[in-house]
Amino acid sequence: MMDLSTLRWVLLVSLSITLVFVWYRRFRVNTLANEVPVVKHAELTQLDVAYHPERLKLSMTVPRDQEMHAAVLDEGWNEVKRFPARLLERGRPEWVLEVSGLAPGRYYVRLTSSGQSTERMFILRGA
Repeated sequence: MMDLSTLRWVLLVSLSITLVFVWYRRFRVNTLANEVPVVKHAELTQLDVAYHPERLKLSMTVPRDQEMHAAVLDEGWNEVKRFPARLLERGRPEWVLEVSGLAPGRYYVRLTSSGQSTERMFILRGA
């Protein structure tokens, strides 16, 4: 049988260990939430419309190799044209999309990668 002083000592040590453990977990969770960088995605830096034949020239900044999908949408956000997926390498790649056959008007290009989707407007002018 334990006497009262031994029981007090055991409770004091176990409480101290529990508090240190709780403080460590709280510190770790807060540090991870605030200090760990988010996954970087591709960024569309420039969109140019070229004519004869009509095409879009996309300039991007890609932080890591990733597969990108592209589509052209009309003003009602309906998909008009879809392009095959392309693996873009890290750096500043350019991607040319053929958009010939579309009527003059306002369109959107949608770029999609894992976890990210970006839409940008462009205008196709008639001759």
